Amino acid sequence: MDNLTSVLENVLGSLAKMVSEVAQDEVTKLFAEIYQQYYAVKKLEEPIGSNIAFVDAGIYPLDMDIARVMYIQIGALIRDSDGELRTINSISGLEHHPPVERIILTVTRRRTFSGGVLRHIFEVKIQTPERSSLLLENNSEAQRVSKEITEILRELGLTIEPRRPLLYRKLARYIEGLIELAYGLKLAEYGDLSKAVIDGTLIRWLRPKRKSIKHKVDGLNILSAILNSKVSDVKKQCVNKLAGLAKTTAFTTLARAMKIFEREIRNGHYELYTLINKRSLPSIKMLLETVEELGFEGYRIPREVIEDLIKKLCTRVYPANELWVSRFPLTMDGDHIMVLDVYSEKPPLGYMQEGGARILRTHLNVVDDINSRVDKVVREMFYAKSPLAGRPPTGLMEVDENVRVYGDLRKLFEAHLTVAALNISKRNKELSKILMQIIKGTLRLRLGYGV
Repeated sequence: MDNLTSVLENVLGSLAKMVSEVAQDEVTKLFAEIYQQYYAVKKLEEPIGSNIAFVDAGIYPLDMDIARVMYIQIGALIRDSDGELRTINSISGLEHHPPVERIILTVTRRRTFSGGVLRHIFEVKIQTPERSSLLLENNSEAQRVSKEITEILRELGLTIEPRRPLLYRKLARYIEGLIELAYGLKLAEYGDLSKAVIDGTLIRWLRPKRKSIKHKVDGLNILSAILNSKVSDVKKQCVNKLAGLAKTTAFTTLARAMKIFEREIRNGHYELYTLINKRSLPSIKMLLETVEELGFEGYRIPREVIEDLIKKLCTRVYPANELWVSRFPLTMDGDHIMVLDVYSEKPPLGYMQEGGARILRTHLNVVDDINSRVDKVVREMFYAKSPLAGRPPTGLMEVDENVRVYGDLRKLFEAHLTVAALNISKRNKELSKILMQIIKGTLRLRLGYGV
């Protein structure tokens, strides 16, 4: 064990040295300067008691060579204006709905010939065993959602070459994330809640190479299909009703965030959050334009690098429907950094397509709206805080505990899966043998006994 400690100390020392060296490069220095100017630090004062929901999902994926079957447990806790936690059954109309809803998501790939070329296309199926479901009211609704999502994926031109067939796994995780957002939006609507706070980031990535870019659809269309609502309405709901709170983040974000909180922490203030420093945006824009043209500390910084730096502050997550996510570091104990995400219909700062050129623009009117929403949701979320490390808002860790798929539940799901395969054997013995081999092989690999 002493030797193990020594080896790990060597590993961590090497990582620390590498981080120190990276901190000295020109791109890191430039971003550190932008980061300091972009954010304004505020102390948490006058928390607001309100009705908000904390939403999370636990998953158990089973991977096969043609499909990913994902068992999802999704749920929420409502925190009222007194800071008390309640299940969704406290909302009028949801008295008989399960506090934790089970959903089965299946994403399969199927071979097809198009123009003499072999490709794979995707099919999505969403089902629930619940008698009362917040998202899928009945079987016909589940069929409609499944069909519409599959059609949207085809509109995207989302096909893959035979040599790269595993995109369906990423696609399943992406759709699961959208299901989580849909649950939060539907709950906020039913309960007339101020906000639905998603456990984790709002940034959901699905950026495979498309066969065609002429169709203006993206993940927001999938979200709209799940909710059976107009895209324009869902877009507004995302902006007004959703926020994301990530309890962990990248090391570089931690280091930069601690730097901007440093002065207030030294003065004995530990409950801190950030807003966009509106007055600094014009000077940041000028700095980036100068850097692109003349360089930074003697080094030319390419446009692509500058765009990547901006994306760390605000990034477009739904490109066809023009929806951005802005990120805001915060701390409630001076030691742990969390990151709050909110949507906006325009970026505070970003490159915009104007004619045949991409021009760096600031949208100062958007900043006022974003800052107002961030200020409110932080004061609402942290009206009641957990005594756990980092002092997350009361409700966030509790809902995580409720939806997590533990070992006993996994075994129960696997048992149901086996029984389902045995039932099929009564109708088709040959198919049952194949299914049993696939299921048992998949489960053995998950347990570490496969080769």
